[in-house]
Amino acid sequence: MVSLVKKINTSKFAAHLGLALCLSVSILPHAQAAEPTSLAAPLKAISGVPIKVQRLLKSQEGRYVLELTAGIWNPEARLIDLQTQQSWILQGLQKGNTLTLDTVMMSQALDQKTAVSDMKLIKLEGVLNTDNGTLQATLSDTASGLQRQVAFVPLVQVKNKPTFIFKFYGAVDAISNSKRIEAIDVIDKKTGKRIDRLTGFTVQGDWVEYKDLNYDGHFDLVLLNADRAVDPQEQQYIYWMYNPKTNQYQRSPQLEKITGYPKLIADKQQLEFGNGQLYQIENGMLKRL
Repeated sequence: MVSLVKKINTSKFAAHLGLALCLSVSILPHAQAAEPTSLAAPLKAISGVPIKVQRLLKSQEGRYVLELTAGIWNPEARLIDLQTQQSWILQGLQKGNTLTLDTVMMSQALDQKTAVSDMKLIKLEGVLNTDNGTLQATLSDTASGLQRQVAFVPLVQVKNKPTFIFKFYGAVDAISNSKRIEAIDVIDKKTGKRIDRLTGFTVQGDWVEYKDLNYDGHFDLVLLNADRAVDPQEQQYIYWMYNPKTNQYQRSPQLEKITGYPKLIADKQQLEFGNGQLYQIENGMLKRL
C-alpha cells in the first residue's frame, strides 16, 4: 500500500503496473497543484467546448445505481438493479434538464449482454437538478406499461458541495478550425470568482469529461491528450483531481501513467482502463485487481 501523501517513484510504479495483485497508489498527487501563472499572450478564450458530465446516482431505497452521462444532447446511462442483478444501457435525449432515455442493451449478470428482442425494456424519464445532483425519475416497463417512481440521489453525498463553471483558453487552427486547450479557469458558480487556474498542458478542445474518478463525491476533470492514439486503449489522458481540503484541482501523474479510457463501474466503485487494467477504489486509493 502506498500512502496517500507519499510521492511515488515513477520507475517502480511503471514496473509494478504489470503485476496483477495488490498495487495501490494515491489518485491525488503529492502537492502538485495548478500553477498560478498568468496566461501567455497568444492564448485566446475558447467557447463551445463540450463537457460530458457523468453523475453517479443511487435510488433512495437502495435498489438501483445509475451511471448517468448528461450535459449533452444525446445522454446515456447504465441502470443497475442490485436486487435482480440486471442492468440496462439507456440512450435518449436531453432538453433542458429533462431526460428521456430508452433501453438499447441489457445484461442479466452485468457482463452477459443479450439482444433487445429478448429483454425487458425499460424507459427512464425524469428531471435532473444540476445543483444538488438529484434526479426525480419514472421507470417504465415498456411492454407491460407498469411504472415506478424513483428518486435518485448522489452515490456519495457531500455537504456544502461547491459547484464550478469552466473557462477555456488556447488556440484555434485557422485552417482546420480544430481547438487546443492550454489553460482552464475554474469559477465558483455561486460567487462568480475564479478559484483556480489550470496550466501546463495541451489537450483536445472538443473533448472534456467531468466525473468522480475516486468516488469521494466530487467531480474531477478528464482531458484528452493533444496527440490522439490510433488505438483507443493506448490513448493518454490528463487528469485534474479536485481536492476538497484546498478547494483546488491537482494534476495526477499517477493516473497519467495508465493508458486507456477511464470507465467507472459505480456499483463496485471500480475504475477500468481496458486491456485488463481494473482497479478498486478504496479510501481514495487505486488498488490493481
